[in-house]
Amino acid sequence: MPPIHSPEHQMDISPPRWSEVKIIVQRARAASSPGPNGVPYRVYKNTPDVLCFLWRLMKVVWQKQAIPTAWRTAGSILIPKEKDSVEISQFRQISLLNVEVKIFFSVVARRLTAYLEKNHFIDNMVQKAGSPGFSGCLEHVNMIWNQIQTAKKDGRDLHVVFLELANAFGSVPHNFLWTAFHYFSVPEVINHRLLNLIFKTYNYA
Repeated sequence: MPPIHSPEHQMDISPPRWSEVKIIVQRARAASSPGPNGVPYRVYKNTPDVLCFLWRLMKVVWQKQAIPTAWRTAGSILIPKEKDSVEISQFRQISLLNVEVKIFFSVVARRLTAYLEKNHFIDNMVQKAGSPGFSGCLEHVNMIWNQIQTAKKDGRDLHVVFLELANAFGSVPHNFLWTAFHYFSVPEVINHRLLNLIFKTYNYA
């Protein structure tokens, strides 16, 4: 891939701010399933003092790059893909992390997205690239939308089949993330901090 231009806007490398944490918690779905510790988003939505304590803890985690043990623990739920599933391959595994670590990494994700968008490293005219507020594959969305409108106009039934050919995230080596960070000129201090935090999270045993 050809090199890209140097970033005009630098990524925010300061510890999580109170305003960022509040917005993330406010926008989180209260009905989301909690992680192994059983604490839902609702607790932080309804108790600002508890959320403030969590925010202070996040700043310590950011500065010391030390992930709490509870943040590196996930519970798994097996959801059957088909009727009368018995083999493990017939189930889809969903891992539930504690909401505290999801709030923390949401701050990182929002900053990374803002950095990529401000520097025009993502073209939302043709790709979603994980950016909130944009449809997935625009070509597919447009095709489906046109078919829906045509079916309504002609009074016909419409059947859509979605095929999941591969586990997109699981099929990509995680080391590729670090290559992408370097390619998009993510600041070294943030790059190393993200590398350390994510590496410790993924490789906890």
